[in-house]
Amino acid sequence: MSTWSTCAASFFYATPAEAKQHLMELTGSLLQYEEVPEAPEYRQSRTQSQGTA
Repeated sequence: MSTWSTCAASFFYATPAEAKQHLMELTGSLLQYEEVPEAPEYRQSRTQSQGTA
């Protein structure tokens, strides 16, 4: 088995809210945590792709 497939098999899914909750449990506080990132380039590309479809 290659290193890539070993690493890829260890990924899991968590929502931003679940990640925030876990971080709070680990650290007790967070300075800043954005559940919805700004990501202007991503949002612009999504708008453009939806307009041309």
